[in-house]
Amino acid sequence: MKKKFATIVLTLIITSIFQNCKEDKELSVTEFEQSVFYEIFPSIIDSVHSDMRLIPPPPPPPNFLKEKGHDINNESDSYNKTYEKWLRSDDYKPIMRTWEKVKDSIVKDTTSYFLVVQDSISYTEKDTKPQFEEHFKEYNISPNTLDLTKNFALEINKLKTNHKKVKFKYRTEFPEGREFWRTKYKYNVVAYVGFSRILFDKTRTFGVLDGSYSMAPLNGSGYRIFIRKTKEGKWIIDEIIGTWIS
Repeated sequence: MKKKFATIVLTLIITSIFQNCKEDKELSVTEFEQSVFYEIFPSIIDSVHSDMRLIPPPPPPPNFLKEKGHDINNESDSYNKTYEKWLRSDDYKPIMRTWEKVKDSIVKDTTSYFLVVQDSISYTEKDTKPQFEEHFKEYNISPNTLDLTKNFALEINKLKTNHKKVKFKYRTEFPEGREFWRTKYKYNVVAYVGFSRILFDKTRTFGVLDGSYSMAPLNGSGYRIFIRKTKEGKWIIDEIIGTWIS
């Protein structure tokens, strides 16, 4: 009886040790993924974010140039030549002077504006793995087989950016659905950004994640972001490709 009891106790101890080791391993994997995400985050924002207010006025439609007396047809080459001529005209100069004044005021303004982020990092898309292997095929990588369908909480205080005016707020601080875009706020909300979890290779040298950047209900883009670790141990963006646009 004592021998049987001792065997049971030993089995429980070994099971407990194995379970704790397993939990520690899973925790370290998650912590590694989070550390890489927060490290690469500033580079991603630099790549997908820009202050749209600082972009020069877009080319006018053909009808506008016709109303100004320019001879134009629907062929793109003719339009381009007419547009270049209009850029040198007196009609264009006051438009640019007005835009330059607005641009200067925006640059000098120290008021912060906000990017809204989801409260947690979501799952990885199913088609990510084959594209991951194809993108880094010269390295003959083997994607990790860990379950990436579970979310992990995003710590907003760890989000850094090289844009001095940019601040972050959680999505849950705002109305649901289209009311998010329709509501007027006391501060400037410029975009909503989202990310997936990172799929790594088994050596943890290469990775891929998905991202999105939306400025309105029908004004956004999706991205697949391939990352890699340099010989110095720094994570950098290898390439960003578009996945959708609205």
